Amino acid sequence: MKYNKNNESVNKYCAGLFDGDGSIFLGIDKDGYISISFEICGDGRVPKVEETLLFLHDHYDIGYISRRTNGMMTWHVGADNAVSLFNRIKKHSVVKARHGERLIELRRQYRQGRTISKETLKRFLRWSRQSTGSLKFKNHFNWAWLAGYIDSDGYVGYKQEVYTGLRFGCNYKKDREALDLIARSTGRTYRYSERDGCIRLDIHMSKDTHATAQKYLPRLLPHLRIKKWQVEQLLNYVKTPKKSNDSWKKNFKHIAPAETK
Repeated sequence: MKYNKNNESVNKYCAGLFDGDGSIFLGIDKDGYISISFEICGDGRVPKVEETLLFLHDHYDIGYISRRTNGMMTWHVGADNAVSLFNRIKKHSVVKARHGERLIELRRQYRQGRTISKETLKRFLRWSRQSTGSLKFKNHFNWAWLAGYIDSDGYVGYKQEVYTGLRFGCNYKKDREALDLIARSTGRTYRYSERDGCIRLDIHMSKDTHATAQKYLPRLLPHLRIKKWQVEQLLNYVKTPKKSNDSWKKNFKHIAPAETK
């Protein structure tokens, strides 16, 4: 399948996946040449990960897929194709849009004669990655973007004995923009852990909060690829009526009233 320039839904999903499990790099080789690359990675041993990366590679028709012996897979896009792909998804990116724009601008300046040392580049990349966010302020997430972010950095709990609902966690310095947007859109708050510097946000769903599941899950399902099955299981669980607690009747012995004399 070739790239369809009008398919913004795929662009939004790709932006969500990129915000969670993607990277954009600048590097300087031994000859002083500066390179740029775009990557999205995933564990190929997890169901649907390989299928999803192959779909994106086939859809945009650029880059290549690499596989490691430990099962990790990476969709790698380099040079001008990396810039082109990033430009297609950057307006939908919530976490890494400004970071990517800075790298592309630095590459352009370098190609026009600017010089930069490897040490300076490392410091710049570290600062840029921790000072990033979306190009424009967003009041509400897009469903296709959220599906991509869930498929990469989200957790779907569908087992009652463990957790039921959507759970998000990320690094406070690097990726807070994503949880800020999700919290703003859902009216929830996230919690911060000083121990590991991470923030976490839960959208709990149960049979008692069936309306919450109905508000989010059906709108996510058309866009999900990797964790679609888990969301279907969660939706089925919350939609199943509670079992009535009539077990006490089985153990209750009816005692007839004593006859009055």
